[in-house]
Amino acid sequence: LFSLLALSLMVVSVLQLPRLCLYLLPVAVLILSIYSFMKRFSNLAHIVLGLALGSSAIGGWIAFTGTLSMQAILFGLAILFWVAGFDIIYACQDVEFDQSYGLFSIPASWGIGTGLRLSRCFHVLTVLCLVAVGFGLSATMSWFYWAAVLLVSAMLVYEHTLVSQHDLSKVNEAFFMANGLISLGFLGLMVLNKMAIAGLPALT
Repeated sequence: LFSLLALSLMVVSVLQLPRLCLYLLPVAVLILSIYSFMKRFSNLAHIVLGLALGSSAIGGWIAFTGTLSMQAILFGLAILFWVAGFDIIYACQDVEFDQSYGLFSIPASWGIGTGLRLSRCFHVLTVLCLVAVGFGLSATMSWFYWAAVLLVSAMLVYEHTLVSQHDLSKVNEAFFMANGLISLGFLGLMVLNKMAIAGLPALT
């Protein structure tokens, strides 16, 4: 009942947005619906979680502009790889539980070492996508954006120094603190970027 209420609110909200959002609503509903069940039959649950959050950013872009652009897709991909990467790290501590209950995850299926290596690859792709966004939208990006990319890069490196195949004692610190700082830091620097582009004397 709660899910149906949420879906109803989502439909009402989308009807207030550009028509393209309405056309894409079934895709959003599908992604949100299947994620909760993914661990029962596929170790791609990390990717689907990243897709859900990454597509929300793309949806925000479409809601504001009424169009879809390559830069929006690249930003969505950055979020997809970021989320999938840190979700793999978090799943490393659940390997025994997942295996005992027949649930799927990359660490449970392929091993913690392989999972952490894949997580690092995903986070490299995150940074590359953010760099591509910056170059693609260079007219609306100040040095604050590049500071944000540098912050994300540094925090992702730090996140991976906290965990290893043989020591998962700091998974929660890597998962919550590092990614929390990425979220808040990126948001703050993007607000400053917007203010700088707007020409506020104190920031230009």
